[in-house]
Amino acid sequence: MLWRIIRAVRAALLALLFAATSCWAQAKVVPLRAEILDAGIYEVVGAVETRPAPGTATGSAGLHEELRLIQAGLTLKAVRGVTFGFRYRLLEVPDGPVPGLELRALHPAMRGPDGRVSRSSAVSTEALASGGEARGDVAYTLSEAFEVLPGDWELQLVHRGRVILSRQFKLQ
Repeated sequence: MLWRIIRAVRAALLALLFAATSCWAQAKVVPLRAEILDAGIYEVVGAVETRPAPGTATGSAGLHEELRLIQAGLTLKAVRGVTFGFRYRLLEVPDGPVPGLELRALHPAMRGPDGRVSRSSAVSTEALASGGEARGDVAYTLSEAFEVLPGDWELQLVHRGRVILSRQFKLQ
């Protein structure tokens, strides 16, 4: 009798383990297909809205209507007011919001207004897909004097913790 109970419990545990493994395999995150359309210096077109962004050196992030490429390239002068970055396209995505996106900037050591020194800034974002693709941009504006730092910068588009696009810039 005891052996029957042990066998039944063992069979139930194996069935449960198989079901859990099967569900986990189905829930895997499929990497997004993405491409960079252009990169360089941009002009911000339209209204800019500022929102709190605690993961950034400045503590805020700007939302803009559109960017217009004014100079293609990966080397630029580090001057206050310049906006640089890249525009991208996500491919083969279902229509609607694309969740789990983050914009990340890796930059030289920067002392923010709170006195904290950081080497990266990150803010969540969302792209809206239509017709199987979504477009957006990863851009950084040197809006404060303490952000004007020559050196190597890297701007990234991250999806659920994984870098899917990246571009390095040299600020002089």
